[in-house]
Amino acid sequence: LYFHAGWAALRRGYHVLLFEGPGQSGAVNERGLRFRPDYEVPVRAAIDFVAGRPDVDPERIALLGFNWGGHFALRVAAHDQRLRAVIADAPIISLFEHMVGMNPTEVRQVLALPADQLPAMLRAQVERVVAASPTLRYYEAALSRRLGTGPLLDSFQALRAYDVGPYLRQIHAATLLIVSEAEGPDALAQARLAAERIPGASTVHVFAADEAAAQCQLDNLSGLTSVIFDWLDKIMTEDAVVAA
Repeated sequence: LYFHAGWAALRRGYHVLLFEGPGQSGAVNERGLRFRPDYEVPVRAAIDFVAGRPDVDPERIALLGFNWGGHFALRVAAHDQRLRAVIADAPIISLFEHMVGMNPTEVRQVLALPADQLPAMLRAQVERVVAASPTLRYYEAALSRRLGTGPLLDSFQALRAYDVGPYLRQIHAATLLIVSEAEGPDALAQARLAAERIPGASTVHVFAADEAAAQCQLDNLSGLTSVIFDWLDKIMTEDAVVAA
């Protein structure tokens, strides 16, 4: 997180708190804290901590989330009105749809089936495919550990609860939604849908495929941080501009 954007925030003169919430690497590996849909609960504690510091202006708090953190940042902004600004990279509305969309068409059809519509034969077939694939075994283990689930199909069913769609109209913070063309049509569609549903001032920045091909623009951090903090500087100083 520091090398992704923390260093750039410090160079711009911001105070920075970097933390991993439940389900993220340090929290799950060292503390056994798993992902939870109501992510505003743990992040509220972080905002309480920041807002209580004498060197922080409580009217100018921003939240930045990467990857699944983009989903959680939107969820937090919908439930905690203390945020002045929120940056979601990428703005994932539904983690279930996002994860299903990363798979080939024939696999999507199976993953998208409700649990009660999965025949035992089909479930057994999927489990054999997972067992034969090192990549799928890795994802199964990672999701199981982070979500507290079992087989891969069960993890996907658990992801249905991670949907901020019903809450987007509650966001009133200034919002920056970042996505790359290289992340695929599903990611682009979710970003545009989020922008349509958020009633406050929202900005969508789309990186072209030749600008950033890696997830969350890891191959163009200078371009990413310029976009983030050029936008954030304007949001944080707009009162001063109006007063002048």
